[in-house]
Amino acid sequence: MLKRQHILFLFFLIALCPFSSCKTKRQKTLYHYDQTYNYKEVVGSTDFPHKYPEPHVWALYPHGIEGLSTFMQSQMRYPKAALKDSIQGSVLLRFVVESDGRISSPEVIESSNELFEQEAIRLLLESAPWVPATVNRKGVRTLYEVPVYFVL
Repeated sequence: MLKRQHILFLFFLIALCPFSSCKTKRQKTLYHYDQTYNYKEVVGSTDFPHKYPEPHVWALYPHGIEGLSTFMQSQMRYPKAALKDSIQGSVLLRFVVESDGRISSPEVIESSNELFEQEAIRLLLESAPWVPATVNRKGVRTLYEVPVYFVL
């Protein structure tokens, strides 16, 4: 029970960072409304050369962050090698929430251990469709980042 509370707290804390008052350089760049950004220009990544509008309403997993955390905890299959060696870690995933709520183009941004990467992507792809971000009440594609924590 204590382990789940730690996971929920860490997930909730990290997931809400973009909405907090402490904005990084990247967040300041991305938080100008009614503009369209080329992700390559903003972050320097060549993996996402698509244009993503700044949403008026952000994409959200059904039942919010708690719902995503609950889903991931209940469906997580801890890698056997990591379990055997008592390894804990986290994976930061970047993906696109499509205008219909589907998840596409998942990629690992940071990982504390390669053992966790495939499981984190599997969990994300098996999650329920998201509520898409909107601009002028129309669903739009948006980039999203989610940390996944593996704690024994």
